[in-house]
Amino acid sequence: MQKITRLMLLFTVCFFVSEAYGEELQKADKLIRETVDRVLTVIRNKDIKEKIKTEKLMDIVSPVFDFQLMARLSLGRSHWPKFSAKQREKFTDLFVEQLRESYIGNVEMVADEIVEFNKPFYSGGKVHILTRVITKDEPIEILYKLYTDKKSGNLRIYDVEIQGISIIKSYGMQYDQI
Repeated sequence: MQKITRLMLLFTVCFFVSEAYGEELQKADKLIRETVDRVLTVIRNKDIKEKIKTEKLMDIVSPVFDFQLMARLSLGRSHWPKFSAKQREKFTDLFVEQLRESYIGNVEMVADEIVEFNKPFYSGGKVHILTRVITKDEPIEILYKLYTDKKSGNLRIYDVEIQGISIIKSYGMQYDQI
């Protein structure tokens, strides 16, 4: 009887844990789909001037991307601690500006393409969502990596891989060379 009780307890715990993970995956899927759709809607609107378009895009992506964490990760454990608070803030501002210019230029190149979304999955305890931009030449794979922000409880993007190349690692390698 005691074994049955333990098995039932174990099953119940596993059920609730898998439900929580399932909810997080659904939230991540919805977040990425809605964000990409909103970005493409702005990019495809020919009536919006470029400066306004850039502002609208940043309004869409800023709550979703954790730019501060991305900046810190790109510098890595060896460089970030060496910066003062003021230097970290300045670096983060410059990092965001560089990402913004790069992101907007790349997004506009695929404005008229179709985006396919794969099911989200866990890797290393973080949620990953693979998308494919279907172009005339070949598909472009974009992997969004998300985590749950402990303060807000919201999912946030901390890295993006384009064709297998991590933005964080790419910038990090460049900074290491300086």
